[in-house]
Amino acid sequence: VGVNSDTVRTMRIVLSKPGLSMDKVSILVGGPDWPTSVLCGIMGLPLVPVLIGTLPVAFLILPTVLSGTFMYLSSLHAAGSVYYSWASTASVITAAAVAGVQGGSMVV
Repeated sequence: VGVNSDTVRTMRIVLSKPGLSMDKVSILVGGPDWPTSVLCGIMGLPLVPVLIGTLPVAFLILPTVLSGTFMYLSSLHAAGSVYYSWASTASVITAAAVAGVQGGSMVV
């Protein structure tokens, strides 16, 4: 990523705005990790608002973690039967949610 590229210049303008706007949060969550973090540090942006601006990434991570957890729980067997019989249904539902959330993140 070039320091003087149009993309980084645009990121610098958007990140320098006070407060948390939709475009600023979009850069913090969806921007390239290293250049965004370094740019925030070089610009001397306060740490707490930057960290709060990155919290929406949990909406991308949480369904994936839940899906994996439910897949694991559905594989546990006790005395020849599935220990958590509801977990396989929950894993399918959360896997569908993962597909929707990840697909939606490419559109937005």
